[in-house]
Amino acid sequence: MDHSIIYLDEVVSTNDYARDILRKGKPAEGTVVAAGFQSAGRGQDGNTWESEAGQNILITMILYPGFLDVSKQFIMSMTIALGIVDFLEDYLPDDILFIKWPNDIYAS
Repeated sequence: MDHSIIYLDEVVSTNDYARDILRKGKPAEGTVVAAGFQSAGRGQDGNTWESEAGQNILITMILYPGFLDVSKQFIMSMTIALGIVDFLEDYLPDDILFIKWPNDIYAS
Protein backbone atom coordinates (compact mmCIF):
# COMPACT_ATOMS: atom_id res chain seq x y z
CA MET A 1 0.00 0.00 0.00
CA ASP A 2 1.23 3.44 -0.92
CA HIS A 3 1.90 6.10 1.68
CA SER A 4 1.20 9.18 -0.45
CA ILE A 5 -0.24 12.09 1.50
CA ILE A 6 -1.76 15.08 -0.23
CA TYR A 7 -2.00 17.89 2.31
CA LEU A 8 -4.13 20.95 1.58
CA ASP A 9 -4.38 23.96 3.88
CA GLU A 10 -8.02 24.35 2.85
CA VAL A 11 -10.37 22.31 0.68
CA VAL A 12 -14.11 22.19 0.12
CA SER A 13 -14.16 18.54 1.19
CA THR A 14 -11.45 15.86 1.38
CA ASN A 15 -14.01 13.40 -0.04
CA ASP A 16 -14.71 15.66 -3.03
CA TYR A 17 -11.00 16.13 -3.65
CA ALA A 18 -10.40 12.36 -3.53
CA ARG A 19 -13.34 11.80 -5.88
CA ASP A 20 -11.82 14.28 -8.36
CA ILE A 21 -8.50 12.42 -8.22
CA LEU A 22 -10.32 9.15 -8.91
CA ARG A 23 -12.11 10.65 -11.92
CA LYS A 24 -8.74 11.55 -13.47
CA GLY A 25 -7.09 8.17 -12.94
CA LYS A 26 -6.34 5.47 -10.42
CA PRO A 27 -4.17 6.79 -7.58
CA ALA A 28 -2.21 4.32 -5.52
CA GLU A 29 -4.16 2.46 -2.86
CA GLY A 30 -3.61 4.10 0.50
CA THR A 31 -3.37 7.63 -0.89
CA VAL A 32 -4.51 10.04 1.83
CA VAL A 33 -6.07 13.45 1.27
CA ALA A 34 -5.65 15.57 4.41
CA ALA A 35 -6.69 19.14 5.10
CA GLY A 36 -6.27 21.78 7.76
CA PHE A 37 -9.76 23.07 7.06
CA GLN A 38 -12.83 21.99 5.09
CA SER A 39 -15.13 24.77 3.94
CA ALA A 40 -18.05 22.44 3.18
CA GLY A 41 -17.67 19.11 4.95
CA ARG A 42 -20.52 16.69 4.40
CA GLY A 43 -22.12 13.98 6.42
CA GLN A 44 -24.80 11.42 5.76
CA ASP A 45 -28.15 12.29 4.22
CA GLY A 46 -26.93 15.65 2.93
CA ASN A 47 -25.98 16.99 6.37
CA THR A 48 -23.19 19.56 6.46
CA TRP A 49 -20.78 20.36 9.25
CA GLU A 50 -18.02 22.82 9.97
CA SER A 51 -14.80 22.46 11.86
CA GLU A 52 -12.35 24.97 13.26
CA ALA A 53 -9.21 25.39 11.18
CA GLY A 54 -6.32 23.33 12.51
CA GLN A 55 -8.40 21.71 15.27
CA ASN A 56 -9.35 18.42 13.60
CA ILE A 57 -7.94 15.50 11.71
CA LEU A 58 -9.65 15.76 8.34
CA ILE A 59 -8.69 12.90 6.03
CA THR A 60 -9.98 10.69 3.27
CA MET A 61 -8.08 7.52 2.37
CA ILE A 62 -8.43 5.89 -1.03
CA LEU A 63 -8.77 2.12 -0.79
CA TYR A 64 -9.69 -0.59 -3.29
CA PRO A 65 -11.10 -3.39 -1.13
CA GLY A 66 -11.68 -5.87 -3.96
CA PHE A 67 -11.49 -8.71 -1.45
CA LEU A 68 -14.61 -7.46 0.33
CA ASP A 69 -18.12 -7.60 -1.09
CA VAL A 70 -19.78 -4.16 -1.34
CA SER A 71 -22.54 -5.29 1.02
CA LYS A 72 -19.92 -5.86 3.74
CA GLN A 73 -17.76 -2.77 3.33
CA PHE A 74 -19.24 -1.17 6.45
CA ILE A 75 -17.27 -3.84 8.34
CA MET A 76 -14.04 -2.26 7.07
CA SER A 77 -15.21 1.25 8.01
CA MET A 78 -16.17 -0.02 11.47
CA THR A 79 -12.82 -1.78 11.92
CA ILE A 80 -10.87 1.34 10.95
CA ALA A 81 -12.93 3.60 13.27
CA LEU A 82 -12.48 1.20 16.20
CA GLY A 83 -8.75 0.95 15.47
CA ILE A 84 -8.35 4.73 15.47
CA VAL A 85 -10.20 5.02 18.79
CA ASP A 86 -8.06 2.24 20.25
CA PHE A 87 -4.90 4.09 19.15
CA LEU A 88 -6.07 7.48 20.44
CA GLU A 89 -7.03 6.07 23.84
CA ASP A 90 -3.30 5.72 24.56
CA TYR A 91 -2.92 9.51 24.19
CA LEU A 92 -6.18 11.00 25.43
CA PRO A 93 -8.03 10.79 28.75
CA ASP A 94 -10.43 7.87 29.19
CA ASP A 95 -14.07 8.13 28.16
CA ILE A 96 -13.81 11.17 25.87
CA LEU A 97 -13.77 9.39 22.51
CA PHE A 98 -16.96 8.65 20.64
CA ILE A 99 -17.72 7.25 17.20
CA LYS A 100 -20.52 8.67 15.09
CA TRP A 101 -21.00 5.88 12.61
CA PRO A 102 -19.92 5.26 10.02
CA ASN A 103 -16.65 7.17 10.29
CA ASP A 104 -16.60 10.25 12.51
CA ILE A 105 -14.56 10.13 15.72
CA TYR A 106 -15.10 12.80 18.36
CA ALA A 107 -13.12 13.73 21.45
CA SER A 108 -15.14 15.75 23.95
